[in-house]
Amino acid sequence: MTATVYKLNYNETISDDIIEACYEAIMNKAIILYPSDTCYMFTGLAFDPIPVSKIYETKNRNLNKPMSILFKDIDMLSKYVCVNDVLTNEIKKYLPGPYTLLLPTKKCVNYYAIGNSNKVGVRMIDFEPVNKLINKVNAPIITTSANVSGFPSPYSMKEIDMQYNNVIFDKVKIILDYGELPNNPLSAIINI
Repeated sequence: MTATVYKLNYNETISDDIIEACYEAIMNKAIILYPSDTCYMFTGLAFDPIPVSKIYETKNRNLNKPMSILFKDIDMLSKYVCVNDVLTNEIKKYLPGPYTLLLPTKKCVNYYAIGNSNKVGVRMIDFEPVNKLINKVNAPIITTSANVSGFPSPYSMKEIDMQYNNVIFDKVKIILDYGELPNNPLSAIINI
C-alpha cells in the first residue's frame, strides 16, 4: 500500500472530495495521518480492532498504553461515557479545545484502544479539517500523535519521515500534508 498524499495549506479549506476519500479509507479499516489543533495525528475507527491494532503497530506503542478518542459532540460522547448534567458542564468548559479529558466509560463499552482502563481520553477538536472528518464518519475515531513511541510529537512531514525512516507511506492509506504546523502545545490531560 502506498499512501495517497493531499498537500494543503494550513488555513486552506479542505474539499469534500478529500473528506470523502478519508471517509472511505476509515470505513475500510485503514488509518490516515492528519493535522490537528496540536500536531500530526493518526486516526481510524475507535471501536474496530483492525485499525486500532494498525496504529499500535505503526507507532510501536505498548498495548497497555491507551489512546485518546475523538468525539463529534456530547450527544455522541454520551453513548460511550457516563455523562450527567454536572459532567456535561465540566466538559463544555474545556471542549472543543486543546484538552484531553479522562472520563469514565459505560460498563457495557469495551474499548480496544484503552485496554483495561475504566476511563477514556476524550477529545473534541476545534479545527476545520478534523471537524469535517468526524462529522462525515459520524463515529468515534482514534486521535493519537503520529510519532513513534518515545519520540517527539511531529509538527511536519519531515519529522515524520525521519522517525519512520521514510516508510510511513506504506503504513497509512491517506496523508493530509499541511506542511509545517504551528508549534502548539500538546493537549493538556485533565482527569475528571
